[in-house]
Amino acid sequence: MKEKDLIRFMDRMIEERKAEYALGTAHIYQSTLNAFSEFCGCEVIYFHQLNRANLKEFETYLRDKQLSWNTVS
Repeated sequence: MKEKDLIRFMDRMIEERKAEYALGTAHIYQSTLNAFSEFCGCEVIYFHQLNRANLKEFETYLRDKQLSWNTVS
């Protein structure tokens, strides 16, 4: 993994899935990235910033938006 930030890494994963014609997976990855970026309000999210606590906060954020457990998963 060359990237040190989540957004660049996810962008690369999305492009790779599109190149493989895995468009459904690319869409899910993009939706996840959009939601997490909205949640944190950051332009850059470094991997070292991710931890169990802020991922749990993200889960709570999604549940507070009345999303189903399947969507949150």
